[in-house]
Amino acid sequence: MDAKELERQLPYFTGTEKWTRISARMPWLLLTDGALFLAENAGAFWFFELIGSHQNKKLKDEFQVWKLKRDGKGCLITCEDGNLNELARQQVDYTDFPLDDFECFANWDDPEHFLYA
Repeated sequence: MDAKELERQLPYFTGTEKWTRISARMPWLLLTDGALFLAENAGAFWFFELIGSHQNKKLKDEFQVWKLKRDGKGCLITCEDGNLNELARQQVDYTDFPLDDFECFANWDDPEHFLYA
């Protein structure tokens, strides 16, 4: 799906009807309907697994704002706490992610479930 179509459809997702587990390696990782739509239609499962790989004791207590910003052939992915304090950063050398920038929210619902919105 191209960037224009993704940008047109993503705003229709609010809340979720069901949570979807996407990784056997990270069974606590759950996606909303909108996050799953993005993963499937933008080939972005890697993005959510990358975020999952950054989870540690420091991040478990934080509301998380994850941002992807394209730069050339790659992108910079950052995590903030919602108050513009950076918690994590990772450069990705190559991606075919169709959007120039994207932002999503995540938090630990309880010790067992990490949620994306």
